Amino acid sequence: VGSRLPNLGVLGKAEYLSLEFTHPWISALPLQRIDGSILFWATTGVVSRLWAARGVHVPVFAPTGT
Repeated sequence: VGSRLPNLGVLGKAEYLSLEFTHPWISALPLQRIDGSILFWATTGVVSRLWAARGVHVPVFAPTGT
């Protein structure tokens, strides 16, 4: 799974950031194709915070409480 995450961390996906802040579920739709865990993170809003802090990069070890 870790090898797939960088694929969605490209600049081309940066556009999803705008959607993520307003409508988390919008980004979750395409992202779930890469990893089901992404969908969970997006739903909980964790992805939003990680992307905002790490620049469109979602670490596999991301704790769902931080």
